[in-house]
Amino acid sequence: MAEAQYDFGLATHLDADALGEPGHRTFRLLVRSGSSSALLWIEKQQLIALGLAIEQVLAQVAPQEAQRGEFTLSTGPISDFPLNPQVEFRVGQLQLGHDAVNQQFQLIVGESEDEEREARQPRLTVRTRYRLANRLSKQIAALAAAGRPRCPLCGEPLGPEPHHCALSNGHVH
Repeated sequence: MAEAQYDFGLATHLDADALGEPGHRTFRLLVRSGSSSALLWIEKQQLIALGLAIEQVLAQVAPQEAQRGEFTLSTGPISDFPLNPQVEFRVGQLQLGHDAVNQQFQLIVGESEDEEREARQPRLTVRTRYRLANRLSKQIAALAAAGRPRCPLCGEPLGPEPHHCALSNGHVH
């Protein structure tokens, strides 16, 4: 794999955030390491997969950390994040590495292929300690849970418009 354009080293802050109303939200990762900052726009499913991967690895290698504390989702923007981060792009590829010796995760982020940069070349790497990764995982779970409620029969998101559930009218595929 090619070397990343931005190596943030060990993260001091790593947060997940959503902007907008449920059903029309945009998701992002906010990364800080020292004086460096990055704003990474990410799809909801990518974010959920990242949170689950962190949770699964922590449950295996550090079960006491995985069980540590509840997380309450804060409302409103993350106030101390810089208005103009040094790095900002849409996430295309996301890899999670694990370093058991140093008790850290490494996040390797590639830009979306629809951007003008070389596809598949990592743009940013950042490492994070278990505690910060656990906090991120809980933050992601809270963001996902704060979305639209789901139909108990088919699992599709419910919105203000009428819901036409295939399972409630006998038309199961």
